[in-house]
Amino acid sequence: MRFHLFLFQLFFPITFAGLSDGIDYNKLIKWEKRTLICRQDECKLSIKDGEAKETTCEERIEKRLPETPLIHDCEISCPGADRDSVISKTPSNNHKCIRYYSYDTLQIGNKWSIWRSGVCANQTITLEVHCGFPEKVPARLSN
Repeated sequence: MRFHLFLFQLFFPITFAGLSDGIDYNKLIKWEKRTLICRQDECKLSIKDGEAKETTCEERIEKRLPETPLIHDCEISCPGADRDSVISKTPSNNHKCIRYYSYDTLQIGNKWSIWRSGVCANQTITLEVHCGFPEKVPARLSN
C-alpha cells in the first residue's frame, strides 16, 4: 500500500503539471529557432539561423520580479507562439546569468521577449530559444 502511495505522489505532479497553464498539448508544434546575441546591453536577433539584426530592447520595471525589478527586455519575434524552450546560453559557464533568476523568456499577450536582470543584463552572452507555434492536426492523424 505504501509503495502505491509513493508512486502516486511521484507521478501525479508530473502527469498533471501541464493542465493549468492553458496550453493544448495535443496539437502538433512547429519549432523555430531564435538566437539573441547580446554585447552588454546591445542585442541582435537571428531568426532561423538568418542574419543577426537589431531587435527592440528596453529597460523597464517588472513588478513580478521583486528581487531585481529593473530588467533589460529584448523582443524575440514569436507572434502566434504558445510556448517556448530556452535551449542554451553561450558561454555556458557564465554564472552571472542563471535561468529563472537573472534571465528567462516572457510572454505578454502575443509578444515574446527575453529579459535579463542584475549583473546578467550587462553580460556578453548568446541565448538560443525555440518558439513553439501550434499547427492543425492533419485529418488523417486525428480521431
